[in-house]
Amino acid sequence: MVVAYLNTLEKEKVIEKGLPLIQTLLKDENPAVRSGVVERLKDLHGVLEEEGTQKHLVPMIEGCLNDKKWRFKLALAQSISGLFRELGYENYKDFINKILNTFIKDHYFSVR
Repeated sequence: MVVAYLNTLEKEKVIEKGLPLIQTLLKDENPAVRSGVVERLKDLHGVLEEEGTQKHLVPMIEGCLNDKKWRFKLALAQSISGLFRELGYENYKDFINKILNTFIKDHYFSVR
């Protein structure tokens, strides 16, 4: 619900108030909370636009790749394809390749 609400705000308010909240939720001890946020991260791209996505969203997602919980990484792997479609491969080639390589090498078959 948080990400859906952020989509109704101005970009500056999302960056100032929303992104710190999202980062906090991505560190929550409850995997269901983290998974729920990750499933909606692609929606932030529409609010943040190209520059905000590069500066804020990409590093946030890269930080999630090191999570130890396989269910969280599975949620990330399942939801990231929607973001990939919106971003376009040419503009985010390094980012997309890094994520795909991380998932391919993961020792949990569900994530691969």
